[in-house]
Amino acid sequence: MATSTHHRRHRAIGRVRDALDQLRLEHELILKMLRDFDHLRHTGDATPKAKAELVDHLCDLLSLHALLKEQILYPVARHAVAGNDQAQAAFCNLALLQHLIACVDEMDASDPLYDEAVGELGDCLVASMAQEQRVLFAEVRAAGVDTHALGEQMTLMRRAQQQNDLTRVEVARSRSAPSIGWPPACRLTLVGR
Repeated sequence: MATSTHHRRHRAIGRVRDALDQLRLEHELILKMLRDFDHLRHTGDATPKAKAELVDHLCDLLSLHALLKEQILYPVARHAVAGNDQAQAAFCNLALLQHLIACVDEMDASDPLYDEAVGELGDCLVASMAQEQRVLFAEVRAAGVDTHALGEQMTLMRRAQQQNDLTRVEVARSRSAPSIGWPPACRLTLVGR
């Protein structure tokens, strides 16, 4: 589960030419990192430092992923799927997601609500990524969008942002875990996926 493995996988994503394939590979890496966190959490012998390192990398990846979609894919996709309500529903509220990422990133891993906050972030992501791949990506492809050109733009932006910590934003610290309003029935256990 080494963080260096996650870094290598993330760098390799930029070599993929197609934008939707890049995002799909990032989705796979995000799911792997969530499973790794879930495994750490369930083993009981994970240190707060080990969890924090994994979540810091996850938050950096998520922030860049959201930025790429917001600035490159979504403007084109919104136009391409304008008449499809189900595809339009795949667009998540990026401001809320970015706030949730920043809240988790700024939490101390020894906080008793840390695991719950990361789990809530994971729940939001799993549902959003599945909807996006199943509906939005298919509609974008069907609309004939030049996803290779978008992929080139994403690769350039990814390289330009490599050195930035995209989650460093001012977020008021809360004594409770950030909440996005997902019902408790939506809680997921990612071990074994």
